[in-house]
Amino acid sequence: MPFAVADMLFGNMPSSDLSDTVVRRIRAAIGLGLLKDGQKLPKEAELAKRFGISSSTLREALGVLRTEDLIETRAGKYGGSFVKHPKEIASLARDELARMSFTELRDLGDWRQMLVTQSAGFAARRASAADVARLAGYADQVAAAHTAEQARRAHGRFHLVLAAAGQSMRLNKAEFVMHEELDWLFGLVLDTDEKRQLDAAELRAIVDEVRAQNVERASASAARHSINLVEELARLRLAIIAARQSASPAETGAKDAQSLATEIGNFTEGLVDQLRTLAATAAPILGEGTDERKIRARISLSIMVLFEDVPSYVQGLGINADVGVVPEHPYWINWWRPSGQELVEDTSHVMDPDDENFYDYEAREYMAHPREHLEEWAAGPYVDYGGVNDYAITISAPIVYHDRFLGVAAVDVLVADLEHRFSSWLAAIDETCVLLNAENRVVISNSAGYNVGDVVKTAPSDRVVPLNCLGWSVMTNHSRTNASAALPDPVPEIA
Repeated sequence: MPFAVADMLFGNMPSSDLSDTVVRRIRAAIGLGLLKDGQKLPKEAELAKRFGISSSTLREALGVLRTEDLIETRAGKYGGSFVKHPKEIASLARDELARMSFTELRDLGDWRQMLVTQSAGFAARRASAADVARLAGYADQVAAAHTAEQARRAHGRFHLVLAAAGQSMRLNKAEFVMHEELDWLFGLVLDTDEKRQLDAAELRAIVDEVRAQNVERASASAARHSINLVEELARLRLAIIAARQSASPAETGAKDAQSLATEIGNFTEGLVDQLRTLAATAAPILGEGTDERKIRARISLSIMVLFEDVPSYVQGLGINADVGVVPEHPYWINWWRPSGQELVEDTSHVMDPDDENFYDYEAREYMAHPREHLEEWAAGPYVDYGGVNDYAITISAPIVYHDRFLGVAAVDVLVADLEHRFSSWLAAIDETCVLLNAENRVVISNSAGYNVGDVVKTAPSDRVVPLNCLGWSVMTNHSRTNASAALPDPVPEIA
Protein backbone atom coordinates (compact mmCIF):
# COMPACT_ATOMS: atom_id res chain seq x y z
CA MET A 1 0.00 0.00 0.00
CA PRO A 2 1.48 3.39 -0.96
CA PHE A 3 2.37 5.53 2.02
CA ALA A 4 -0.03 8.32 0.95
CA VAL A 5 -2.95 5.90 0.97
CA ALA A 6 -1.95 4.47 4.34
CA ASP A 7 -1.63 7.98 5.73
CA MET A 8 -5.13 8.83 4.51
CA LEU A 9 -6.59 5.56 5.73
CA PHE A 10 -5.06 5.63 9.22
CA GLY A 11 -4.98 9.41 9.70
CA ASN A 12 -6.42 11.16 12.74
CA MET A 13 -10.19 10.83 13.08
CA PRO A 14 -12.31 14.01 12.74
CA SER A 15 -15.72 12.55 13.54
CA SER A 16 -17.59 12.83 16.82
CA ASP A 17 -18.83 9.26 16.37
CA LEU A 18 -15.35 7.79 16.30
CA SER A 19 -16.19 4.11 16.40
CA ASP A 20 -18.61 4.40 13.49
CA THR A 21 -16.09 6.44 11.50
CA VAL A 22 -13.42 3.76 11.97
CA VAL A 23 -15.87 1.12 10.76
CA ARG A 24 -16.79 3.12 7.68
CA ARG A 25 -13.19 3.97 6.86
CA ILE A 26 -11.93 0.39 7.03
CA ARG A 27 -15.03 -0.86 5.21
CA ALA A 28 -14.39 1.67 2.43
CA ALA A 29 -10.72 0.68 2.20
CA ILE A 30 -11.74 -2.96 1.81
CA GLY A 31 -14.28 -2.01 -0.84
CA LEU A 32 -11.71 -0.03 -2.82
CA GLY A 33 -9.21 -2.85 -2.58
CA LEU A 34 -6.77 -0.69 -0.60
CA LEU A 35 -6.81 -3.39 2.06
CA LYS A 36 -6.24 -6.81 0.51
CA ASP A 37 -7.96 -10.01 1.48
CA GLY A 38 -5.96 -11.60 4.30
CA GLN A 39 -3.92 -8.47 4.97
CA LYS A 40 -2.95 -8.00 8.61
CA LEU A 41 -3.93 -4.72 10.23
CA PRO A 42 -1.45 -2.89 12.47
CA LYS A 43 -1.44 -3.90 16.14
CA GLU A 44 -4.33 -2.45 18.13
CA ALA A 45 -2.17 -0.06 20.15
CA GLU A 46 -0.48 1.27 17.03
CA LEU A 47 -3.74 1.45 15.07
CA ALA A 48 -5.52 3.35 17.87
CA LYS A 49 -2.60 5.80 18.06
CA ARG A 50 -2.61 6.41 14.30
CA PHE A 51 -6.38 6.95 14.30
CA GLY A 52 -6.07 9.22 17.32
CA ILE A 53 -8.67 7.29 19.33
CA SER A 54 -8.75 5.26 22.53
CA SER A 55 -8.12 1.53 22.58
CA SER A 56 -11.68 0.88 23.78
CA THR A 57 -13.12 2.83 20.83
CA LEU A 58 -10.96 0.87 18.42
CA ARG A 59 -11.99 -2.46 19.96
CA GLU A 60 -15.64 -1.43 19.61
CA ALA A 61 -15.10 -0.69 15.91
CA LEU A 62 -13.22 -3.93 15.31
CA GLY A 63 -16.04 -5.78 17.02
CA VAL A 64 -18.52 -4.33 14.51
CA LEU A 65 -16.26 -5.27 11.61
CA ARG A 66 -15.99 -8.82 12.96
CA THR A 67 -19.77 -9.00 13.16
CA GLU A 68 -19.93 -7.90 9.51
CA ASP A 69 -17.36 -10.62 8.71
CA LEU A 70 -14.95 -8.04 7.28
CA ILE A 71 -12.11 -8.91 9.64
CA GLU A 72 -11.15 -11.92 11.71
CA THR A 73 -9.00 -11.94 14.83
CA ARG A 74 -6.56 -14.77 15.44
CA ALA A 75 -4.79 -15.54 18.70
CA GLY A 76 -1.20 -16.60 19.15
CA LYS A 77 2.27 -15.46 18.27
CA TYR A 78 1.32 -14.71 14.67
CA GLY A 79 -2.18 -13.54 15.49
CA GLY A 80 -3.89 -10.20 15.08
CA SER A 81 -6.74 -8.75 13.02
CA PHE A 82 -6.87 -9.79 9.35
CA VAL A 83 -8.98 -8.43 6.50
CA LYS A 84 -11.72 -10.61 5.03
CA HIS A 85 -13.25 -9.57 1.75
CA PRO A 86 -17.01 -10.20 1.76
CA LYS A 87 -18.26 -12.97 -0.51
CA GLU A 88 -21.43 -11.04 -1.34
CA ILE A 89 -20.99 -7.30 -0.97
CA ALA A 90 -24.01 -6.63 -3.18
CA SER A 91 -26.42 -7.91 -0.52
CA LEU A 92 -24.84 -5.62 2.08
CA ALA A 93 -25.11 -2.72 -0.34
CA ARG A 94 -28.77 -3.44 -1.12
CA ASP A 95 -29.59 -3.54 2.59
CA GLU A 96 -27.79 -0.25 3.17
CA LEU A 97 -29.47 1.43 0.20
CA ALA A 98 -32.92 0.32 1.35
CA ARG A 99 -32.18 1.53 4.88
CA MET A 100 -31.33 5.03 3.68
CA SER A 101 -34.06 7.62 3.63
CA PHE A 102 -34.59 9.50 0.39
CA THR A 103 -33.33 12.60 2.19
CA GLU A 104 -30.06 10.85 3.13
CA LEU A 105 -29.52 9.70 -0.44
CA ARG A 106 -30.34 13.16 -1.80
CA ASP A 107 -27.94 14.87 0.62
CA LEU A 108 -25.16 12.41 -0.15
CA GLY A 109 -25.85 12.88 -3.85
CA ASP A 110 -25.54 16.66 -3.48
CA TRP A 111 -22.27 16.22 -1.60
CA ARG A 112 -20.97 13.76 -4.21
CA GLN A 113 -21.86 16.17 -7.03
CA MET A 114 -20.15 19.08 -5.31
CA LEU A 115 -16.98 17.09 -4.63
CA VAL A 116 -16.59 15.63 -8.10
CA THR A 117 -17.37 18.98 -9.73
CA GLN A 118 -14.62 20.70 -7.75
CA SER A 119 -12.21 17.80 -8.19
CA ALA A 120 -12.65 17.79 -11.97
CA GLY A 121 -12.27 21.57 -12.15
CA PHE A 122 -9.08 21.55 -10.09
CA ALA A 123 -7.74 18.56 -12.03
CA ALA A 124 -8.27 20.41 -15.32
CA ARG A 125 -6.05 23.15 -13.93
CA ARG A 126 -3.43 21.07 -12.16
CA ALA A 127 -3.31 17.46 -13.38
CA SER A 128 -0.04 16.13 -14.72
CA ALA A 129 0.25 13.90 -17.79
CA ALA A 130 0.78 10.95 -15.44
CA ASP A 131 -2.45 11.81 -13.59
CA VAL A 132 -4.39 11.91 -16.85
CA ALA A 133 -2.94 8.56 -17.89
CA ARG A 134 -3.98 6.99 -14.58
CA LEU A 135 -7.49 8.39 -14.92
CA ALA A 136 -7.79 7.00 -18.44
CA GLY A 137 -6.50 3.66 -17.21
CA TYR A 138 -9.19 3.38 -14.53
CA ALA A 139 -11.90 4.37 -17.05
CA ASP A 140 -10.63 1.55 -19.28
CA GLN A 141 -10.74 -0.84 -16.33
CA VAL A 142 -14.41 -0.01 -15.79
CA ALA A 143 -15.10 -0.79 -19.45
CA ALA A 144 -13.15 -4.05 -19.31
CA ALA A 145 -14.67 -5.21 -16.00
CA HIS A 146 -16.55 -8.51 -16.05
CA THR A 147 -18.29 -7.96 -12.71
CA ALA A 148 -19.95 -5.11 -10.84
CA GLU A 149 -17.36 -5.49 -8.09
CA GLN A 150 -14.45 -4.98 -10.51
CA ALA A 151 -16.16 -1.96 -12.04
CA ARG A 152 -16.96 -0.46 -8.65
CA ARG A 153 -13.36 -0.65 -7.51
CA ALA A 154 -12.01 0.91 -10.69
CA HIS A 155 -14.70 3.58 -10.50
CA GLY A 156 -13.72 4.37 -6.90
CA ARG A 157 -10.03 4.54 -7.74
CA PHE A 158 -10.83 6.92 -10.62
CA HIS A 159 -12.42 9.39 -8.22
CA LEU A 160 -9.61 9.15 -5.70
CA VAL A 161 -7.07 9.89 -8.45
CA LEU A 162 -9.26 12.72 -9.79
CA ALA A 163 -9.26 14.35 -6.36
CA ALA A 164 -5.53 13.76 -5.97
CA ALA A 165 -4.88 15.32 -9.38
CA GLY A 166 -6.49 18.51 -8.12
CA GLN A 167 -3.72 18.68 -5.50
CA SER A 168 -6.10 19.53 -2.64
CA MET A 169 -5.53 17.60 0.59
CA ARG A 170 -9.00 18.46 1.88
CA LEU A 171 -10.64 17.20 -1.30
CA ASN A 172 -8.60 13.99 -1.02
CA LYS A 173 -9.85 13.38 2.50
CA ALA A 174 -13.42 14.31 1.62
CA GLU A 175 -13.30 11.97 -1.40
CA PHE A 176 -12.29 9.06 0.78
CA VAL A 177 -15.13 9.81 3.21
CA MET A 178 -17.54 9.96 0.26
CA HIS A 179 -16.53 6.44 -0.71
CA GLU A 180 -17.20 5.33 2.87
CA GLU A 181 -20.72 6.73 2.77
CA LEU A 182 -21.97 6.46 -0.82
CA ASP A 183 -19.61 5.33 -3.58
CA TRP A 184 -19.36 1.74 -2.34
CA LEU A 185 -23.03 1.41 -3.36
CA PHE A 186 -22.34 2.19 -7.02
CA GLY A 187 -21.60 -1.45 -7.78
CA LEU A 188 -25.36 -1.96 -7.62
CA VAL A 189 -25.84 0.17 -10.73
CA LEU A 190 -22.80 -1.22 -12.58
CA ASP A 191 -24.21 -4.73 -12.69
CA THR A 192 -24.49 -5.12 -16.47
CA ASP A 193 -21.98 -4.67 -19.27
CA GLU A 194 -24.19 -2.01 -20.83
CA LYS A 195 -24.15 0.06 -17.65
CA ARG A 196 -20.39 -0.39 -17.25
CA GLN A 197 -19.78 0.81 -20.81
CA LEU A 198 -21.96 3.86 -20.20
CA ASP A 199 -20.11 4.61 -16.96
CA ALA A 200 -16.76 4.22 -18.69
CA ALA A 201 -17.85 6.56 -21.49
CA GLU A 202 -18.81 9.24 -18.98
CA LEU A 203 -15.50 8.82 -17.13
CA ARG A 204 -13.60 9.12 -20.42
CA ALA A 205 -15.49 12.32 -21.19
CA ILE A 206 -14.22 13.75 -17.90
CA VAL A 207 -10.68 12.62 -18.75
CA ASP A 208 -10.86 14.30 -22.17
CA GLU A 209 -11.85 17.64 -20.63
CA VAL A 210 -9.18 17.36 -17.93
CA ARG A 211 -6.57 16.57 -20.57
CA ALA A 212 -7.71 19.58 -22.63
CA GLN A 213 -7.69 21.76 -19.49
CA ASN A 214 -11.32 22.77 -20.09
CA VAL A 215 -12.22 23.63 -16.50
CA GLU A 216 -15.93 24.36 -16.94
CA ARG A 217 -16.50 21.44 -19.30
CA ALA A 218 -14.68 19.06 -16.95
CA SER A 219 -16.81 20.23 -14.01
CA ALA A 220 -20.06 19.98 -15.97
CA SER A 221 -19.24 16.50 -17.29
CA ALA A 222 -18.37 15.32 -13.79
CA ALA A 223 -21.58 16.78 -12.36
CA ARG A 224 -23.72 15.05 -14.98
CA HIS A 225 -21.98 11.77 -14.32
CA SER A 226 -22.56 12.04 -10.57
CA ILE A 227 -26.23 12.99 -10.96
CA ASN A 228 -26.89 10.10 -13.33
CA LEU A 229 -25.43 7.58 -10.89
CA VAL A 230 -27.41 8.92 -7.94
CA GLU A 231 -30.56 8.92 -10.07
CA GLU A 232 -29.98 5.24 -10.82
CA LEU A 233 -29.45 4.51 -7.13
CA ALA A 234 -32.66 6.35 -6.25
CA ARG A 235 -34.74 4.24 -8.64
CA LEU A 236 -33.02 1.04 -7.54
CA ARG A 237 -33.66 1.93 -3.90
CA LEU A 238 -37.37 2.23 -4.57
CA ALA A 239 -37.38 -1.08 -6.43
CA ILE A 240 -35.63 -2.83 -3.52
CA ILE A 241 -38.04 -1.37 -0.97
CA ALA A 242 -41.02 -2.20 -3.18
CA ALA A 243 -39.90 -5.82 -3.53
CA ARG A 244 -39.88 -6.13 0.25
CA GLN A 245 -43.38 -4.73 0.70
CA SER A 246 -46.33 -7.06 1.15
CA ALA A 247 -48.63 -4.94 -1.03
CA SER A 248 -47.67 -4.36 -4.64
CA PRO A 249 -49.34 -2.77 -7.65
CA ALA A 250 -48.11 -5.77 -9.62
CA GLU A 251 -50.85 -7.78 -7.95
CA THR A 252 -53.52 -5.56 -9.48
CA GLY A 253 -51.70 -4.42 -12.61
CA ALA A 254 -51.95 -0.78 -11.46
CA LYS A 255 -48.90 1.11 -12.72
CA ASP A 256 -50.07 4.65 -13.38
CA ALA A 257 -50.48 7.99 -11.65
CA GLN A 258 -54.21 7.45 -11.13
CA SER A 259 -53.62 4.27 -9.12
CA LEU A 260 -50.99 6.02 -6.99
CA ALA A 261 -53.32 8.99 -6.44
CA THR A 262 -56.09 6.61 -5.40
CA GLU A 263 -53.84 4.81 -2.90
CA ILE A 264 -52.53 8.03 -1.37
CA GLY A 265 -56.03 9.53 -1.36
CA ASN A 266 -57.42 6.56 0.55
CA PHE A 267 -54.57 6.81 3.05
CA THR A 268 -54.94 10.55 3.66
CA GLU A 269 -58.73 10.38 3.84
CA GLY A 270 -58.55 7.67 6.49
CA LEU A 271 -56.09 9.74 8.53
CA VAL A 272 -58.12 12.92 8.17
CA ASP A 273 -61.28 11.06 9.21
CA GLN A 274 -59.56 10.00 12.44
CA LEU A 275 -58.51 13.61 13.09
CA ARG A 276 -62.04 14.86 12.42
CA THR A 277 -63.39 12.38 14.95
CA LEU A 278 -60.81 13.46 17.52
CA ALA A 279 -61.58 17.13 16.82
CA ALA A 280 -65.32 16.53 17.24
CA THR A 281 -64.72 14.68 20.51
CA ALA A 282 -62.42 17.41 21.85
CA ALA A 283 -64.67 20.33 20.85
CA PRO A 284 -67.16 20.21 23.78
CA ILE A 285 -64.39 19.27 26.23
CA LEU A 286 -62.45 22.42 25.33
CA GLY A 287 -65.53 24.58 24.78
CA GLU A 288 -67.24 23.81 28.08
CA GLY A 289 -64.34 22.88 30.32
CA THR A 290 -63.34 25.09 33.25
CA ASP A 291 -60.76 22.87 34.98
CA GLU A 292 -57.47 22.22 33.19
CA ARG A 293 -56.85 18.87 34.89
CA LYS A 294 -60.27 17.55 33.89
CA ILE A 295 -59.81 18.81 30.33
CA ARG A 296 -56.45 17.06 30.06
CA ALA A 297 -57.78 13.83 31.55
CA ARG A 298 -60.82 13.68 29.24
CA ILE A 299 -58.85 14.52 26.08
CA SER A 300 -56.11 12.04 27.01
CA LEU A 301 -58.75 9.33 27.39
CA SER A 302 -60.25 10.25 24.02
CA ILE A 303 -56.85 9.94 22.34
CA MET A 304 -56.23 6.57 23.99
CA VAL A 305 -59.59 5.25 22.77
CA LEU A 306 -59.44 6.63 19.22
CA PHE A 307 -55.80 5.59 18.68
CA GLU A 308 -55.84 2.33 20.60
CA ASP A 309 -53.87 0.73 17.75
CA VAL A 310 -51.10 3.20 16.94
CA PRO A 311 -50.36 3.22 13.19
CA SER A 312 -46.69 2.59 12.47
CA TYR A 313 -46.39 5.79 10.47
CA VAL A 314 -47.51 8.06 13.34
CA GLN A 315 -44.66 10.00 14.97
CA GLY A 316 -46.83 12.09 17.25
CA LEU A 317 -50.46 13.16 17.68
CA GLY A 318 -52.69 15.20 19.95
CA ILE A 319 -54.50 18.47 20.54
CA ASN A 320 -53.17 22.02 20.33
CA ALA A 321 -55.54 24.54 21.90
CA ASP A 322 -55.79 28.04 20.51
CA VAL A 323 -54.44 30.81 22.74
CA GLY A 324 -56.68 31.47 25.75
CA VAL A 325 -59.01 28.51 25.27
CA VAL A 326 -57.91 26.56 28.35
CA PRO A 327 -58.56 28.55 31.57
CA GLU A 328 -55.39 29.93 33.20
CA HIS A 329 -53.23 28.26 30.54
CA PRO A 330 -52.80 30.64 27.57
CA TYR A 331 -50.79 28.03 25.68
CA TRP A 332 -51.89 24.41 26.03
CA ILE A 333 -50.91 21.16 24.28
CA ASN A 334 -51.82 17.55 24.92
CA TRP A 335 -49.32 15.67 22.73
CA TRP A 336 -48.46 11.96 22.55
CA ARG A 337 -45.73 9.89 20.92
CA PRO A 338 -45.63 6.16 20.18
CA SER A 339 -43.45 3.97 22.40
CA GLY A 340 -43.59 0.38 21.22
CA GLN A 341 -47.26 -0.47 20.81
CA GLU A 342 -48.42 2.26 23.19
CA LEU A 343 -48.70 6.04 23.34
CA VAL A 344 -46.86 8.05 25.98
CA GLU A 345 -47.51 11.69 26.76
CA ASP A 346 -44.86 14.10 25.49
CA THR A 347 -44.36 16.93 27.98
CA SER A 348 -41.22 18.36 26.38
CA HIS A 349 -42.89 21.41 24.80
CA VAL A 350 -42.18 24.64 26.69
CA MET A 351 -45.39 26.66 27.13
CA ASP A 352 -43.86 29.67 28.90
CA PRO A 353 -43.56 32.63 26.46
CA ASP A 354 -40.75 34.10 28.59
CA ASP A 355 -38.60 31.00 28.14
CA GLU A 356 -36.10 31.11 25.26
CA ASN A 357 -37.23 27.58 24.28
CA PHE A 358 -40.90 28.58 24.10
CA TYR A 359 -42.84 26.61 21.50
CA ASP A 360 -44.76 29.34 19.67
CA TYR A 361 -47.19 27.02 17.94
CA GLU A 362 -49.89 29.71 17.58
CA ALA A 363 -48.45 31.04 14.31
CA ARG A 364 -47.40 27.69 12.88
CA GLU A 365 -48.90 26.78 9.54
CA TYR A 366 -50.75 23.74 10.87
CA MET A 367 -52.59 26.09 13.30
CA ALA A 368 -52.89 29.23 11.18
CA HIS A 369 -54.47 27.65 8.10
CA PRO A 370 -57.25 25.71 9.91
CA ARG A 371 -57.94 28.81 12.03
CA GLU A 372 -58.35 31.03 8.98
CA HIS A 373 -60.10 28.61 6.61
CA LEU A 374 -61.73 26.09 9.00
CA GLU A 375 -60.50 23.18 6.92
CA GLU A 376 -57.97 20.35 7.20
CA TRP A 377 -54.41 21.15 6.21
CA ALA A 378 -51.07 19.44 5.71
CA ALA A 379 -48.07 21.55 6.73
CA GLY A 380 -44.73 20.54 5.29
CA PRO A 381 -42.56 18.80 4.35
CA TYR A 382 -40.31 20.48 6.91
CA VAL A 383 -37.29 19.29 8.87
CA ASP A 384 -38.39 18.46 12.40
CA TYR A 385 -35.16 19.51 14.14
CA GLY A 386 -36.84 19.43 17.53
CA GLY A 387 -38.12 15.90 17.11
CA VAL A 388 -36.73 13.28 14.75
CA ASN A 389 -34.36 15.48 12.73
CA ASP A 390 -35.96 14.31 9.49
CA TYR A 391 -38.58 15.55 7.04
CA ALA A 392 -42.07 15.46 8.51
CA ILE A 393 -45.61 16.50 7.66
CA THR A 394 -48.17 17.72 10.19
CA ILE A 395 -51.77 17.08 9.19
CA SER A 396 -54.32 19.02 11.24
CA ALA A 397 -58.11 19.34 11.52
CA PRO A 398 -59.86 22.37 13.07
CA ILE A 399 -61.69 22.04 16.39
CA VAL A 400 -64.81 24.20 16.25
CA TYR A 401 -67.51 24.60 18.94
CA HIS A 402 -70.49 26.90 18.49
CA ASP A 403 -68.71 28.57 15.55
CA ARG A 404 -65.63 29.32 17.65
CA PHE A 405 -62.19 28.01 16.62
CA LEU A 406 -60.65 26.25 19.62
CA GLY A 407 -57.53 24.62 18.17
CA VAL A 408 -56.54 21.61 16.07
CA ALA A 409 -56.30 17.86 16.25
CA ALA A 410 -53.02 16.99 14.58
CA VAL A 411 -50.71 14.13 13.66
CA ASP A 412 -47.04 14.05 12.58
CA VAL A 413 -46.00 11.67 9.79
CA LEU A 414 -42.46 11.15 8.48
CA VAL A 415 -41.92 11.62 4.74
CA ALA A 416 -39.71 8.52 4.82
CA ASP A 417 -42.65 6.45 6.09
CA LEU A 418 -44.87 7.76 3.29
CA GLU A 419 -42.21 6.87 0.76
CA HIS A 420 -41.90 3.33 2.10
CA ARG A 421 -45.66 2.94 2.17
CA PHE A 422 -46.07 3.91 -1.49
CA SER A 423 -42.74 2.66 -2.84
CA SER A 424 -44.35 -0.16 -4.81
CA TRP A 425 -46.41 2.28 -6.85
CA LEU A 426 -43.56 4.75 -7.30
CA ALA A 427 -41.24 1.98 -8.49
CA ALA A 428 -43.83 0.54 -10.90
CA ILE A 429 -44.41 3.84 -12.73
CA ASP A 430 -41.92 4.12 -15.58
CA GLU A 431 -42.08 7.88 -16.02
CA THR A 432 -41.15 10.63 -13.59
CA CYS A 433 -43.77 10.71 -10.84
CA VAL A 434 -44.06 13.25 -8.02
CA LEU A 435 -46.49 13.70 -5.13
CA LEU A 436 -47.07 17.44 -4.61
CA ASN A 437 -48.67 19.22 -1.67
CA ALA A 438 -51.15 22.07 -2.01
CA GLU A 439 -48.28 24.51 -2.65
CA ASN A 440 -46.71 22.32 -5.37
CA ARG A 441 -43.86 21.28 -3.09
CA VAL A 442 -42.47 17.77 -3.48
CA VAL A 443 -43.53 15.29 -0.81
CA ILE A 444 -42.21 12.06 -2.39
CA SER A 445 -41.07 11.10 -5.88
CA ASN A 446 -39.42 8.32 -7.87
CA SER A 447 -36.68 10.61 -9.18
CA ALA A 448 -33.61 12.04 -7.48
CA GLY A 449 -34.20 15.08 -9.69
CA TYR A 450 -37.21 16.03 -7.55
CA ASN A 451 -36.24 16.39 -3.93
CA VAL A 452 -38.35 16.68 -0.81
CA GLY A 453 -39.47 20.28 -0.37
CA ASP A 454 -38.65 21.43 -3.91
CA VAL A 455 -41.25 23.73 -5.48
CA VAL A 456 -42.29 22.36 -8.88
CA LYS A 457 -43.64 24.60 -11.62
CA THR A 458 -45.94 22.37 -13.64
CA ALA A 459 -45.87 22.58 -17.42
CA PRO A 460 -48.73 22.16 -19.92
CA SER A 461 -47.36 18.74 -20.85
CA ASP A 462 -47.52 17.50 -17.24
CA ARG A 463 -50.34 15.20 -16.22
CA VAL A 464 -51.68 16.25 -12.82
CA VAL A 465 -54.09 13.99 -10.94
CA PRO A 466 -55.64 15.76 -7.92
CA LEU A 467 -56.29 13.90 -4.68
CA ASN A 468 -59.66 14.38 -3.04
CA CYS A 469 -58.30 16.02 0.13
CA LEU A 470 -55.55 18.30 1.46
CA GLY A 471 -55.04 19.84 -1.98
CA TRP A 472 -52.42 17.23 -2.88
CA SER A 473 -51.83 15.94 -6.40
CA VAL A 474 -49.74 13.45 -8.35
CA MET A 475 -47.76 14.80 -11.32
CA THR A 476 -46.25 12.68 -14.08
CA ASN A 477 -44.50 13.52 -17.32
CA HIS A 478 -42.50 11.12 -19.47
CA SER A 479 -40.59 14.00 -21.06
CA ARG A 480 -39.26 15.29 -17.74
CA THR A 481 -35.78 13.96 -17.10
CA ASN A 482 -33.62 13.85 -14.01
CA ALA A 483 -31.76 16.80 -12.57
CA SER A 484 -28.89 16.52 -15.09
CA ALA A 485 -31.18 18.13 -17.65
CA ALA A 486 -31.12 21.28 -15.53
CA LEU A 487 -27.36 21.61 -15.86
CA PRO A 488 -26.22 24.07 -18.50
CA ASP A 489 -24.21 22.84 -21.43
CA PRO A 490 -20.49 23.29 -20.82
CA VAL A 491 -19.35 26.75 -21.82
CA PRO A 492 -16.35 26.76 -24.17
CA GLU A 493 -13.37 28.47 -22.64
CA ILE A 494 -12.23 31.67 -24.29
CA ALA A 495 -8.62 31.57 -25.31
